[in-house]
Amino acid sequence: MMERKAILFFVCSLVALSLLNLFGCQGAKVVRRQPASFEGLEKCLQPAVPSEDADAKQRCVYLLERFLDEKVDEPKAGEAAFRLGQLYLETGDYSAAYRIFQRYPEEHPEGRRQTKARLYLGVSLYFLENPTDSLDVLHALAEDPDAVRWEKEIFRYIAENYVKLERLPSALTWYARCYESMEEDAGRERLEDRILEVMCVGWEPEALQAATELFQEGFFAEAIQ
Repeated sequence: MMERKAILFFVCSLVALSLLNLFGCQGAKVVRRQPASFEGLEKCLQPAVPSEDADAKQRCVYLLERFLDEKVDEPKAGEAAFRLGQLYLETGDYSAAYRIFQRYPEEHPEGRRQTKARLYLGVSLYFLENPTDSLDVLHALAEDPDAVRWEKEIFRYIAENYVKLERLPSALTWYARCYESMEEDAGRERLEDRILEVMCVGWEPEALQAATELFQEGFFAEAIQ
């Protein structure tokens, strides 16, 4: 009788152990951390989010921030950082954009957008009301042959920085370079409107005199008058 009980106890113990192992393994599968989902990442990496779609941009900001937090060593990290910086600029988070583009050359030296990242760094500084540092970045770009394709933007922001510094002749000089680099009439018309707006600020006579000496004919001479 005792022998039968011992055998029964042994068999029950084996069954219990088997069940424990079975459910223990299944439990491990349940609690194991699942890989993060980055569905929609490819779409966010493309600069095609409509400017008026603020919600879509915020979703992309959130997704790209998560991706960079968890996948910082991924091959697409440089591209993701660049696009995130762009979105920060577009959504008005200039401090965050500045941090992205300031670190971009060091953190993503293999990135293929180094030159444009420098442009966006200068733009970020402009919006952060730091025209002096912005000019340091943009003047260096203006002399860089790799930045020729963005010269209109570079010249325009250099001019705008000089407006902030109340240096009218320098501002008009760079507006003129921007104007000359434009081929389309629509772009020139928008720039003309901006220059007329700047001239309405109320400049000191000395600044107006210096500007008059620089531009004696054409649109700029008329705008100064």
